[in-house]
Amino acid sequence: MGKNVLNAPGSGRLPVPPAAVPVPENSVLTYRVAERIWPDLPDHRLNTLAAHIGHEFHHHHAQADAEVAGRVLLAMMKQVSAYTPAELL
Repeated sequence: MGKNVLNAPGSGRLPVPPAAVPVPENSVLTYRVAERIWPDLPDHRLNTLAAHIGHEFHHHHAQADAEVAGRVLLAMMKQVSAYTPAELL
C-alpha cells in the first residue's frame, strides 16, 4: 500500500491527502516524535522504528501495527525518561 492511502471496506484503496485526515490536537504522532528523539534514523516509518527497537512484526496488519506503535511509544518514553505520552509532545 502506498503513502497517504486509506483502506475503505468494500471500495478498495482511496488516495487521501494527509491534511484530509483530522488529527486531535493532543495526539502523539509516533513518527513526528521519533524524528526528534531519533533524528539519525534513515526514516521514521513504522517498520524502521520497529527494527530500531529490535521488534519484528508483520507490517500492514492492524493489530501488529498497533502493537508495535505502542512498543515504539514506550521505547521513546524510556529514552527521554517520560512518565506519560503527553511528556513527548
